[in-house]
Amino acid sequence: MKKKVLSILKVSLIVLVPLAVMLIIIYLVFFNTTYFNSVTVSGKAVDNSYANALSNNAQSMFSRLVRIDDKLYYSYSPVSRIKCGTYENSNNCTKRIYAGGTFLSPEVLNLDVVGDGKILLNTKDGAVEYFDVQNGEYKPFAELKDDIANDREYKSAFYIDGNLYWYCGDEPFGIYTSYDIYACENDKLNLYFSTDKIGEDNVSAPCFDGEYIYAASYKDNGNGGENYLYKYNAKSGAAENKVSISGAGNYITACDGKVYSMVYGDEGKNRLMVTDINAGNQKDIFATDGSAIVNGYGGLVCVGIYSDSNGKNGLYVIDGKTDEPNQIYGEEVFGVYITDDKWIYFTDENEKLCRITPDGKTLEKVFG
Repeated sequence: MKKKVLSILKVSLIVLVPLAVMLIIIYLVFFNTTYFNSVTVSGKAVDNSYANALSNNAQSMFSRLVRIDDKLYYSYSPVSRIKCGTYENSNNCTKRIYAGGTFLSPEVLNLDVVGDGKILLNTKDGAVEYFDVQNGEYKPFAELKDDIANDREYKSAFYIDGNLYWYCGDEPFGIYTSYDIYACENDKLNLYFSTDKIGEDNVSAPCFDGEYIYAASYKDNGNGGENYLYKYNAKSGAAENKVSISGAGNYITACDGKVYSMVYGDEGKNRLMVTDINAGNQKDIFATDGSAIVNGYGGLVCVGIYSDSNGKNGLYVIDGKTDEPNQIYGEEVFGVYITDDKWIYFTDENEKLCRITPDGKTLEKVFG
């Protein structure tokens, strides 16, 4: 009897041990959402969530990456839905903090707006909530006063350099339209910029550079319209310069008095155009038949390219003196994010998140 029991136990162990190992492997590969890694959150954090969201607006969700203090947050939506969710990366540890929706229709956190050290969400016109990471739920954060911009249909909050602003426009933020920007100063709202002040009613989302605001107007050139790029002084409340430009594209990026934008051209050609608004001239510096993301912060301007048929896919850094593009990565780039002063973060078609130094010398995988 004893031998029979031992024999059964032996057979059971032979079957159960490999099965247990297999289940552990399956869990780690497909279901585990906490990882220990060698990725450190380094460099000085910069407040660039506004540009990150608008620069990447060709995607189904604008921004997938933000940094708050010494933590990165990444919203990951791979083809494999099991690991879909929003992840928090602190030094040497990555864990999923949110996974909503259903298996067939999973949800991640919207990372378009960050302010006051929180992940924010514009929920309804004039109302904002923040995500409580500890409790995994949204809570009230701020609300626009009822008497502000009642004639505008769309209202949403955003932050620039730690300051709260409100967009009130005739179309959603990021679409060429007429709008007003209000600044929240000492708990009071003041009109900071309006498309009415430059006499235009079809204007790009504004680009902020210190006390200056840059915005491009758009008219149909085929019907005799003329497009302009404006430099507006928010302190004086007046447009200091305007330059006639040859086309209109997506969100514009300003750097050291120059403005960069990807302009939609003829025959499927898109052109990266730089305008020196102080000198009153512009030039094309790059062309692609693919899609592009132009993002920047401070003195750094970078361009991500995908779906180019001429071998131009990759990540480029624009030389501030010569305006020449320098390729630092040679594969397709679908998203470009700047969250600190050390790295450029980017994603591929499978939403793998990588980072690279602007000189191209150091490349690291962060997630995926």
